[in-house]
Amino acid sequence: MKFSENRPFVRFADTVTYSVIRAQSYTYDARILYVLEGEVDFSLGELSPKRLSAGAIVFFPCGTPYAFHPLSSFVAVAIDFDFSDAYKSETTVFPPVSPSQFCEDSCQKNEPFEDATILNYPFIFEREYALREDFIEIADEFQRGQLFYRERCSSLLFSALCKMVRRGGVSEKREETFRRVIGFIQSHAPSEVTNKNIARSLGYDACYLNRVMLAFTGLSLHQYVIKYRIDKAVALLLSTDMRVEEVALQTGFYSTAHFSNQCLKHTGHRPSFYKNKADDI
Repeated sequence: MKFSENRPFVRFADTVTYSVIRAQSYTYDARILYVLEGEVDFSLGELSPKRLSAGAIVFFPCGTPYAFHPLSSFVAVAIDFDFSDAYKSETTVFPPVSPSQFCEDSCQKNEPFEDATILNYPFIFEREYALREDFIEIADEFQRGQLFYRERCSSLLFSALCKMVRRGGVSEKREETFRRVIGFIQSHAPSEVTNKNIARSLGYDACYLNRVMLAFTGLSLHQYVIKYRIDKAVALLLSTDMRVEEVALQTGFYSTAHFSNQCLKHTGHRPSFYKNKADDI
């Protein structure tokens, strides 16, 4: 199952103040808590218990046991949702239940994601301050209940989940490496953008750069470079009177045939398709 092909169905979203201790419980849909204020001791599945404060995100798929102990009280955006609209007819909030009441067969489950594996398991992120406004906007949109509010909540949550997937398991060191690679690619002519040039210029091992690019984009460094060149080549074909042969050389392909084959592979069309489109304008 691909996360990129689904859109979440938001069943509930609001800003909630929690002041009572919750013993171990289970939910029948997926849930997110984003802590806005206060502190809480949180237990989630098999993860080690943590003391959380503002900026923490707690994500748990259906059927994940959890418990928490507020230190005085804590305020959080709470979002209950499914990863698809398969159960959209069930709009009533599913209250959490005790272990003795929980029935696993009633979970709103989906097949494991192939392209966003972090969402297959519960997790806790801390100090995610950049996502604060994203979650507040989802809660505000849901509570206003204006026309198409569920559709907009779905879009907003999908965007927030994409950001969470990007952040999952990525260290600050890798993030800095990724930014340097993208900066190099964007500041050099496509013809200069090769795996060898990037690795040598930035002082990294090419295999390490492959792992970094896969973590951030789902593409190897080589695949990302080819995509970048193809995008630039298509833009030149559509916006200039350059011949296909000239575009191939300008964007770093070693032959017109190589360019043509890569263009067909990545876009579904030969370069002549885009050249003809430009000539028709």
